[in-house]
Amino acid sequence: MSQNHYSTKPKRRAKSGKRKDPSAATMARLRQLSAAEKKSAK
Repeated sequence: MSQNHYSTKPKRRAKSGKRKDPSAATMARLRQLSAAEKKSAK
């Protein structure tokens, strides 16, 4: 067996419902900005 062979990965954090997805938040912000840009262009 190799040195780093474990049945569980200690560094991998379990997905928590409390922790919000950063990429989803980023995409929402981008959508918001593009919508504001379209509004100001008119």
